Amino acid sequence: MTSNKICLYTKQPFDDANMKSGDHIFIAAIGGKKKLPKDYVSHEANNYFSKLEKHFSRDSFISIIRQFEGPGKRGKIHENKASKSNICVISNNNEAGNEKFSLGYIKLGKPYVINHFIFTFDKEDMNISLDPTLIDKDSSHEQAIQNLITEVKKHSKYTLIFSRVLPNNLALFGVSDNQWFLAVRNDGAVSKAEEYIERIMTSKEVDMKSSREDSNQVTIHQDYHIDSNIVNRIIAKMAFNYLAYEKGIDFALEANFDPVRNWILTGTDTKQSFVDMIPNDNEQVRQLIPLLPDKAHYIVIFQDNNNINSIVGFYGETYTHVINLGQLEPGRKAITNPLVFICDWKNQKSEYTLLEHLSSIDDVY
Repeated sequence: MTSNKICLYTKQPFDDANMKSGDHIFIAAIGGKKKLPKDYVSHEANNYFSKLEKHFSRDSFISIIRQFEGPGKRGKIHENKASKSNICVISNNNEAGNEKFSLGYIKLGKPYVINHFIFTFDKEDMNISLDPTLIDKDSSHEQAIQNLITEVKKHSKYTLIFSRVLPNNLALFGVSDNQWFLAVRNDGAVSKAEEYIERIMTSKEVDMKSSREDSNQVTIHQDYHIDSNIVNRIIAKMAFNYLAYEKGIDFALEANFDPVRNWILTGTDTKQSFVDMIPNDNEQVRQLIPLLPDKAHYIVIFQDNNNINSIVGFYGETYTHVINLGQLEPGRKAITNPLVFICDWKNQKSEYTLLEHLSSIDDVY
């Protein structure tokens, strides 16, 4: 059995006949294009990591900066493909100084409101907030309201959002991309909100007001449930993939890398810390950043005595981590000069090495 059919992570044999392409080095959500050969990572492992990468790109520090900088879906930078934040509560003060609440999201640093209902419990009041950009050009305002009410009657499931900024007497119920969201302050408000939803679903006619508050000053209230174990494992995976890309599958399959390999795969080894954040004034980082394209991601792999280490940075010097990939036998030299890999996502370029980047700059001048 040849090693090129052994999975980089499970170290189990697999059939790559049905594999269309290899695993990304930098994940696609942050602009990665370059992939490992398709016979490096099994289909099973690839599917498993996809779920973790989804958390990394949507529920970590990366998701916050993607809302403002990009890239969007599958690394695209076109505005239509820009990343949206999770649906969240947005607040603003109207001209009278009263705080108003809406449901919406952030895209490229701008707040967008989705169509939603506003339930006010103590007044037994029900309003609708419509985004004019979401109203079909051939529909009247009244027709748009009726369409939204009709949509409620077709859907009984919703995603629950708890927001501590909402008053106890208020609930927001809105739709985005055919998914419904209910925002309340606490559990006690859920049943009250569901009574309003039930009223909409069962009534032939629903009496409500329509409003839309405009303000230049808005506050976005987002809650993230970041799993640092998953985030760190995906960071380590990008570094380990690059090590395999540069040094080959046989080198990466060595037992020297089993501890980090098993941790990336299972997340259960708590005896060793594989990933740590490093300060932006780290000497290696300070020397590297001026050489990189604006906001680029990068991976550096180097050997320090017997240790194979990596530095992984995102959006220039914004978030930087050091990864302990493994330890070689005493006296063995595998990496003479640091290996540097650049993801120039803003310019939509496929990844390249630092030497290739510097060479292209020299060619220009």
